[in-house]
Parts: sequence; structure tokens; C-alpha cells
Amino acid sequence: MARMPKNEFVLLAVPGTGLHPPGGAWEADWRDALETAFAAAGAAAQVRVEFASLDDVFAAYDLTFWDTLAALGKLGASAAGAPLRGARGARGAAANLRWTAGMVVQWVADESLRAAARARLTQRIAQVAPDAVLAHSLGSLVAYDTFTAPAGADAIRDRIFVSLGSQIGHPFVAGTFAAGRIQPLPAARHWYHLYNEEDAVFTAEIHLAANNFDQVLTPFDVAGIADHAAVSYLGHPAACDAVWSRMVMERGRPALFCRAPSERTPAQARGSRRLALLVGINDYPDESMRLAGCVNDVFLMSALLQEGGYEPDEIRVLLDERATAHEIAARLDWLLDGARDGDERVFYYSGHGAQVPAGALGEGADRLDETLVPWDFDWTSEHAYTDDAFHQLYSQIDYGCRFLAVFDCCHSGGLTRAGAPRIRGINPPDDIRHATIRWSRKDQMWLPRTSAAAPGTPPARRPLGQARALRVLPVADYYALRAQRGHEGPFMPVLLYACRENEFAFEYCHGSVTHGAFTYSLVKNLRQHAAARRTFTYLDLREQVARELRALGHEQQPEIAGPEVRLSGAIPFPARRGRKRRAARG
Repeated sequence: MARMPKNEFVLLAVPGTGLHPPGGAWEADWRDALETAFAAAGAAAQVRVEFASLDDVFAAYDLTFWDTLAALGKLGASAAGAPLRGARGARGAAANLRWTAGMVVQWVADESLRAAARARLTQRIAQVAPDAVLAHSLGSLVAYDTFTAPAGADAIRDRIFVSLGSQIGHPFVAGTFAAGRIQPLPAARHWYHLYNEEDAVFTAEIHLAANNFDQVLTPFDVAGIADHAAVSYLGHPAACDAVWSRMVMERGRPALFCRAPSERTPAQARGSRRLALLVGINDYPDESMRLAGCVNDVFLMSALLQEGGYEPDEIRVLLDERATAHEIAARLDWLLDGARDGDERVFYYSGHGAQVPAGALGEGADRLDETLVPWDFDWTSEHAYTDDAFHQLYSQIDYGCRFLAVFDCCHSGGLTRAGAPRIRGINPPDDIRHATIRWSRKDQMWLPRTSAAAPGTPPARRPLGQARALRVLPVADYYALRAQRGHEGPFMPVLLYACRENEFAFEYCHGSVTHGAFTYSLVKNLRQHAAARRTFTYLDLREQVARELRALGHEQQPEIAGPEVRLSGAIPFPARRGRKRRAARG
């Protein structure tokens, strides 16, 4: 490789802004961390570290105290309920963390600032001709923006990019400057994203199915509040194993590391292109919350999928006490990891649903987050599963993947009442409910709280599965930016909901066997149409299920969301497995 002479590794380090003056002590700290890491990786060649300081570029843009508070609000509001640490960072932020938040928001909003930062970085890359660009925090945003700009591909061509302590995947950041879609870097030799879940500076995971991309988990929890230090990332054992050791070995034996795209398919996808995760919870710890039909629903859905060609080992199930928030998140990660064009994924959930005021998760009450209610749910973000967590997994997968998510639960809440049909939703306890109401001195009553952003209107609702946090721009601006960046926005699954926002999802007794009314009708109709070999769309399915639920006397209107081309196209499963076998024999 022309840029990797035998006698040295050339690295260009791009720090976040603030406290990084050229020639400062931070440069020696970075250099020592990298030299130590490469030595541990067995490097025989010299390591030369050059720097691209951006402090003077950002110094021209003054921030007031109010600017930083507004920035913390924007970043923190997008992080509540997600597997991000934005809210924690906002509450305990030191002055430099607040300043960093302010500069991130300023950078997102100011194209002239972004252009100046891109020009500086492009110039330094041309001067240094590095083998790898290592970019920390806001520096990683500048680097990614540079490499995805129309003229930026050559800056990273055949080079390695390492992002660390990065906000690239943060919902507000990605939604505002990238129209919600993180694009791969096809010109790069490789892109490594170092992620520490304890990092408090609004960092985020990136789930990107690209042949030259890897996310490397680098967990650390050091003294202080942020866990954001670049040297802790650079010297982390996982970074040494996955990045620096690979660079060292590639230097000596490049042929072993030049893998073709087809050879980088994830292990699970090599075995099957169809996977399903089915979750059902009857036996919640609180007896008053217990349901009767959710486990039956899971077996009903599994039977439907197997009738349609899924193999038993392509379906994973979580039931009752095993369906904790942690396990649901881990299995969803398994389900969607590496999902590619032509793959098929199904997620089914049967249990309680709820709406959590964002104030309960550490922010203001201007938003209601719809959440699944895992077995260990306790009205905290650690034991909930909201849209923020969900869209982190699916929003960047290939557009050609077919992903269906089905939710047989309430979204607004409701109590299970003895002697009445069971309702799949729960009401918040009074301390949580307090975040959604206000005292009216005039009326001498507790009234619903309205949105501070739009007085007189109810709090915004964030439906599960719709990635609203990534669509933060006005509609016209969003479509213009999508066209400019050459993509279609975040991936959108087909989403089937058992009921509308303010309705209940009921259970149904089929003789002596209990199911979700929505699930039973959905499966019955899919089976009937498959047997009749009729073309059937998701829109048809919703209307037919809605008619049957009305016939049962339930005020329960199923909802559907997703790309129009999917909703109005023929449902691709269950496939007619028997017909395939007859054709093979004939």
C-alpha cells in the first residue's frame, strides 16, 4: 500500500474542540497512548502522530450561556430513553462538557462553520498523507462530514478512519445534518467506531451494515463524570485487538486482510436470511398486571412463520421472566445485526404497553414515549424499551431488507379490571403521572399538561418504531437534505399496531384458549389468504382485522405504518412452502 511505508505508521489525530491548543500537553498524551498501543500490538515500525487542531476554526463562533443550555436541551431531549448517556451528561456536565454540547449544536446548524472545518481537515490530510485518521468527539463529526461531502471521498480513499467518543449516531445530530441516515464510507479502507456506553458526552452506537465498517465496544469507567477521554479509547485493549493489531498484521501480510464484500457477511446471515424474534409476557411480577394470552400468541405466531417456510432454529422466543429489558434489547440486536438487502426479519411483541412522560426519563414533559413493558419494567429508562432504543438498531439497515414489527399491546395505557376483558396496557403510578398534569388555580383542578414548545397542545407522542427522533427537520428541509446526501432517509420497517394511541388492546377467548384479539385475527386472516393463494396487502390485512375486532365489540382500531411501497404491495410471507415442494417434485 503506497501510503503505508515499511518504516512507519502515519496517524492524523483530530481532537474535539476546546482545551486542545496546538502543542499542548494533550498532544503528548495522545502520542504516548498510541505509541504504547502499537507497541503492544507488536509494531516494529515507527509510529508518527500528527495533529489537526480545530480550536481556532471554532473560536470565531462565540457561545453564550443560554446557547449552551439550549444545546443541552436539544441533545438531551433526543437521548432520553435511548441507550445513550445524554441525559446523564446534561445533569452532571462540567463547563467544558456544556461548551462541547453547544459547539456540536452550533456545528450542526451552521454550514459556514462546517465548510471551514472541512477545509481545514482536508488541508491537513493532504499535508500529512496519513495511513489512518483518528477523530474524537466533535472532531469525528468534522471528519465524517468531510468524507461524505461531494468532494470528500478522496480525503479518506484507501485510508483507515477511526471515530471515538463520537456523536455521529446521536438522533439530533444525525437527524439534523444527515437527514437521519448514516452513510458508509466506500472509499475508506476501513471505518472503526469505538463506542463506550458510559461516555456521557452524547455519544451513540452506529449500526451500519457495510463491508468495511466495524463497531468496537470499548467500555471504561474512569474517575470523573464524562468517561470521554480520548486516551482511554486509544489505549483500550479492545481497540488494540480490533484496530491497531490489525493494522500491524496488515502491514506484514496484506493479502490476508483484503476480504471481498461477500466474505464479510455476518455469521448469522450466512446461515439464514430469515430470522424472527417473538416476545410474550403473561406473568408480570405484579399480579394485577398479569395477562393470559401472550404466551399463546407467541406459539401461534411461531406456527404461522413455520407454515410459511421459517425453520425452527430461525425463530427465537422470550417468555415471561426471561423477557427483561436487557434480554429484549440483546435479542433485538441479534435479530437486526447485519441485516442486508433481501433479508427478512420479524419482531413480534405481546404484552403490556405504556406511554412514559419524558420527564420520568430525566427530561421535560413535552413528549410521551411509547414503550414496551418488559417483565422487569419499573418506569425507568433502564427497564423500558422505547423508540429511541429501537431505531438505533434498524434505522441504518439496507433499504432492501424486509422487516416487519408487530405490537399487540396498548400504547396509551389502561388498567386490567376483574370481570372485564383484559387490556394490554398499564397506567403510570402517581409520581410518574405528575409529569403529565398541572394544577389549575382558576379551575381548582389537575389538568393535562401542554407542550411548552407549542402552548395549548398536548405533549408530542413518539410512537414505537417510527424513528421520529431522526426526522427533526421541517418536511421540506428534510426532503431537500435527503436529496443532497443521496439517500432515502432512515430505514422504515412495516409496523402493525393492535390499536390507536388512545385505545386499548383486548384479549380474546377462543373457546377456552386466550389470545390477543388482534393477534388471533391477524394470524387467521393471513392463513386464509395463504390457503386461497390470493394477493393480500398490509392495508388489506389491517382493514379485515379491524372489521373482525369491531364484530367482537372491541373499540380497537389497528394501525399501520411503513413505506408506501411495502404497505400497498403483496405481503411476502407466509410463503407457500407446500407449493414450492410440489414444484420441486414436478
